[in-house]
Amino acid sequence: MDGDFELTSDTRSLEGSAVAKWSDHGIRGAAAQGRDIKVSRRYKDWPIEAGFVDVVEWKFQMPLGTWPKEPRQKLIGDFTRTNAYEGARGIGLKMIAGLGMPSEEVEKIIEDAKYEIRTNINDYEAYFPWAAMEQLSI
Repeated sequence: MDGDFELTSDTRSLEGSAVAKWSDHGIRGAAAQGRDIKVSRRYKDWPIEAGFVDVVEWKFQMPLGTWPKEPRQKLIGDFTRTNAYEGARGIGLKMIAGLGMPSEEVEKIIEDAKYEIRTNINDYEAYFPWAAMEQLSI
């Protein structure tokens, strides 16, 4: 199971948000450093290219924040929000720095995103996309 750094929203509620800017800059910064952090989107292709058949892939979304109504999803969203908040600076410094921006500007993007994650992420119906593969038995 592996995640994708690109935040998504079924309601387009992330448009123009600091969290979306952090995510977008992180993806572009990683790409500038030769890193594909959306690699999980190709997981199903690799075993097929190697000759495996009947490859099963599950795609699911993990909510960011406690906005879901269903209790289990609400709990998962709370954990995801905590992880995003705690990891925002480390992830941001490494990936966004790849864009060659001044460190003050990188820090501002990170702090703005952390503020949104901490205070009003429930205003966004945001997800991190994930993919998982069925374990192959030989």
